[in-house]
Amino acid sequence: MLSGNRIVLGRASILFVLIAAAWRPIYGEPQPAVAEVAGDVPQVEVGRRIYREGVLSSGELISGTVQGDITVTGGQVVCGACHRRSGLGSMEGQEVVPAVTGDLLYQPLRLPTSKLPLAPLQRPAYTDETLKLAIRDGIGASGEALSPFMPRYALSDSDLDSLVAYLKTLRTDPDPGVGDRDIHFATIVSDSVDAATRKAFLDVFDAFVTQKNAETRHESNRAAHAPWHKKWLFEPYRKWVLHVWELKGPRASWPAQLQAQYEAQPVFAVLSGVVPGSWQPVHDFLSKTRSLVCSRSRICP
Repeated sequence: MLSGNRIVLGRASILFVLIAAAWRPIYGEPQPAVAEVAGDVPQVEVGRRIYREGVLSSGELISGTVQGDITVTGGQVVCGACHRRSGLGSMEGQEVVPAVTGDLLYQPLRLPTSKLPLAPLQRPAYTDETLKLAIRDGIGASGEALSPFMPRYALSDSDLDSLVAYLKTLRTDPDPGVGDRDIHFATIVSDSVDAATRKAFLDVFDAFVTQKNAETRHESNRAAHAPWHKKWLFEPYRKWVLHVWELKGPRASWPAQLQAQYEAQPVFAVLSGVVPGSWQPVHDFLSKTRSLVCSRSRICP
């Protein structure tokens, strides 16, 4: 905290505007209606809680059976703990946890190849019914039993429908601000901040981003030549690009300025800022933007 200026550095300071999995829905494409469940809670929200928190619509903890006859409950069988919050899957030793994003589940699965012919089919596309069978009974789209480590979930019809509805919202599309090789961030500075404070503030960011992009382990090269079975690990690497969003004039004009800069260059996150006096106009804009996009984000809390 500086006298006359506010450098935001704590809980209310680094306000991440974590962007949704698809950019277009934020700015105008109509979205399909969401089914409602008891208590006027959207069906997708019920599914989100089941997937991320293991909490059923009844408020009870989710439970399932692994290894044939071992019943586990709560945090031990939260879907996102293994398939990750993004739904993009992971790996543990020899065990591969597959991706469960809707755009992958509902199309046939093949190993990637660089040219024709296509690799053999690993499984056919899931349908709603075969996906429900996989979740409840551990039977995959090809009719074969899934790994015994995959829980067989005891879900009601309505909870199962909600979970499937939520899985359909998970996508492999890159988040706005994330390109093939770069990931964009922004920080905010008012034009009324004195030159010394501005320099001190931005120098910290510049030094960190420069160090982050030093590539001491040659991440760019690894990302560009990742073997297919390690793409999920290596290809997410991106160089950081920091944008300085400078606010000019009266506070009442700041939201429009922020909106214009955000639309001109979407960013993955807004990291802190320094403005004279109250941060509230910036906070309100970022909070509003965040509420618009987080309903479909893979990474928002």
